[in-house]
Amino acid sequence: MEDSTATSRVEIIRDLKDMMKDLLKAFYRATKQKPERIIFYWGRVSAIRLVCQELSPNESYEPAITFIVVQKRDHTLFMPASDRDGVGKCRNFPPGTTVDSVVNHPLDFNFFPCSHFGIHKLSYYLCHTYAWCTCSVRIPAPVYYAHLTVSRANNHVMSKVDVSSSSSSSSGGSADLVTTSQYVQDVKVLDNLQTAMYFV
Repeated sequence: MEDSTATSRVEIIRDLKDMMKDLLKAFYRATKQKPERIIFYWGRVSAIRLVCQELSPNESYEPAITFIVVQKRDHTLFMPASDRDGVGKCRNFPPGTTVDSVVNHPLDFNFFPCSHFGIHKLSYYLCHTYAWCTCSVRIPAPVYYAHLTVSRANNHVMSKVDVSSSSSSSSGGSADLVTTSQYVQDVKVLDNLQTAMYFV
């Protein structure tokens, strides 16, 4: 998405606070409970905390929030020290392996999953829930789904923007940038599809 004043692509999550409010209310309607933990695979944690406080003004509601940044372009390859330690035709690491020392970032906590416990285990299981694939994928399925929704949204926007405008190219001007408000209007999801995985 591009801001009207920006010249380069900027990835943002617009109205995260409002989205979190809707999600927390939907969770409560479905379970009659507030979530004890919120695990978020992208975004801004401060907006989530603020929503939790606003939804429970008369009580102290501060669920544990785990914020996980997923990076798939790491250019890091691992292989077992010995072929007998590998599995499958290619003798790769066994599923469930996590590399969390020696080659990691010196200051930040990071790890390379095929995971095995805690956050590692959740991330590992989520790699097996991607609807387009019958085997595990490299990154947790919710991250892939986020990419799918952004791609679908961009298609909706581009269908309304004449990027090949002969007038702008003949005059030497650049194509009009899509403003944030136009983008939001063009990608608004119908009410009856908001709880469905329409992007799959």
